[in-house]
Amino acid sequence: MPMLVHRQSEYEQLVETCWYREGKVNRSPFPRLLPFSQLLPLCCSDIRNYINYCCNFMEDNSREQAVIYNVLTESLDKLLIDCVNQVLLEGLRGRSLEQIVQTLINFEHFRNACDQIEVKLQDVFYGVYQPVHLLAKERFEESRRIAEKHIYEVVNEKIDGLSELAEYDWTTTQRRQQPSTYLRDMVDFLSNVMDSTLVNLPDEIKGFMYLEALDHLARSLMEMLLSVPRISDAALANFRIDVQFLDRFVQRIGDPKLFATFDEVRESTNLMMSATPHEEYQSVDLRMRNYSQVKGQNVPRLLEK
Repeated sequence: MPMLVHRQSEYEQLVETCWYREGKVNRSPFPRLLPFSQLLPLCCSDIRNYINYCCNFMEDNSREQAVIYNVLTESLDKLLIDCVNQVLLEGLRGRSLEQIVQTLINFEHFRNACDQIEVKLQDVFYGVYQPVHLLAKERFEESRRIAEKHIYEVVNEKIDGLSELAEYDWTTTQRRQQPSTYLRDMVDFLSNVMDSTLVNLPDEIKGFMYLEALDHLARSLMEMLLSVPRISDAALANFRIDVQFLDRFVQRIGDPKLFATFDEVRESTNLMMSATPHEEYQSVDLRMRNYSQVKGQNVPRLLEK
């Protein structure tokens, strides 16, 4: 869980202990939530004490700097890789989305702490070994990507579960005015996840989460459209309402990387609803203007419905 600090003095001590740097000035009142869990300050405190112990030992054994350097860097890497990274990595299995997100955030902050530990060691061993490089940095980065993949899998599994609730009547003659309930639930789920569970993630990572989840949904809708043997005009109109609903959701998110997510399924639906689909697709100008994302191999399957 994110760490709660109650006083300014406690906050300042944590910032110092964890080599923590906020991207912008935090003026929120206390008690204040910090993104990382208590594991980070506990480990960083032990690491600081160990470095200080080695520095004190080196003052009395100045001729052994090379030996002390090797022992210190190797033991720090072993501690960070075997005792911190590996434990966090193994803990990803079977965890909830909230717990996986917290672990990813911890990986991120341990990775950042490694940068500051290297700076500290460079100051201590100035002129002996430059630059200092901890192997743990790459391990934390690799583990962060693994945690990201776990988040994609959990979110996509939820999307698949909601998609299974889709009940399209592909032969209906009734046109509806509202999007499908399962898609409204899906949009609510994604919005709630981004605004609560993933709120402490960097914007770049949240953008990729949205991209992965919505791409997954777009592929599912396209597969659904291609797999149906026959579609009535009313069913196709209802399907287009759902696609338009998702397009509006993407526009509200406001991330340009997402704007084209549903282009293929929207253009495919529009082509199927055209009064002259074959002529329009055969026209190079119209095809490039209105159907550039429709795959040529899918056109016969779409128009035979």
